[in-house]
Amino acid sequence: MIKLYETGAFLLNQTEIIAENYNATALLRQKTGRDISGEGARKGTISYQILTKYNMSGKDKRLKIKFDSLASHDITYVGIIQTAHASGMENFPLPYVLTNCHNNLCAVYYGAVVGYIFVIFEIPLSPLVLALILGSTTEMSFRNFLVLSDGNPAIFFQKPISVVFIVLAGVSLVYALIKRKKQATK
Repeated sequence: MIKLYETGAFLLNQTEIIAENYNATALLRQKTGRDISGEGARKGTISYQILTKYNMSGKDKRLKIKFDSLASHDITYVGIIQTAHASGMENFPLPYVLTNCHNNLCAVYYGAVVGYIFVIFEIPLSPLVLALILGSTTEMSFRNFLVLSDGNPAIFFQKPISVVFIVLAGVSLVYALIKRKKQATK
């Protein structure tokens, strides 16, 4: 169960949440034997300790952070360069890492294998790219329509524009198969 607090809260012994209100100080004193204020609790957090260690301004309320390394969620070289350029960086004066994750390496490897198979069998990449971009959205819309129609696929044939797109998809599929068969016979 999630409970929303309008004010701050204290986490006591990593198990108990005490809302910051008029009697929070007395309740904390009773449970811990110490006087704990909101400011004191804030200074006891790991986040505060990390930020103050790297704060170059010397003032708690005005952070001026010095980074000794950078990490990025963006795994494309172009995205990294664009981000650095947009932020005004001319070079990387400190260590830079993407991620240290085995899954990313496996994704690149398997993507390369699939790409190689596509090249060997002369399969065009544009349908795959289109499927990767629109696949999840199309599937979600398909499921929503089936839920609205109680599982009846006839909903896709009720509007003329829907029928036109289904027919066009079928015609383009048949055309591609016929074209491939003609090329194979040459």
